[in-house]
Amino acid sequence: MMSAADFLRQYISETNLILYGGLLTIVPGSFFMLALYISILRVHFAIKRDGKEPLGLGPIWLIELATAFMVTKSQYNKTIKHQAEHGVDLVPYALIQPYIKPMDRFIARAWIFFGALLLPWIMLDMWLYPDISS
Repeated sequence: MMSAADFLRQYISETNLILYGGLLTIVPGSFFMLALYISILRVHFAIKRDGKEPLGLGPIWLIELATAFMVTKSQYNKTIKHQAEHGVDLVPYALIQPYIKPMDRFIARAWIFFGALLLPWIMLDMWLYPDISS
């Protein structure tokens, strides 16, 4: 009896798996990653242009900004209300919200989508060709 991995190896070569994985996930994912950082810089300089103190561009804030770009306006309002009730201002969503455009949300969500699409592709590669992956 042939295992499922042996059966799939007959139809999917390692070269095709790597090539199509790169074309379908890494190339658009890299494009959207670059677009996300350009959007973050656009928001940063728009806040600075309006005379407000923008957030720093350290790694933690970049992750927070990418997360802030993905949430909807109703989630923003809930977070702002929650922060106002408890007197905390962990992530200044109220500062960022007016500057985020729908295209920024699309870019951030597409970046996460292609990153999530890459993970099963890597797992398939590691399952079918374990000797090369290790």
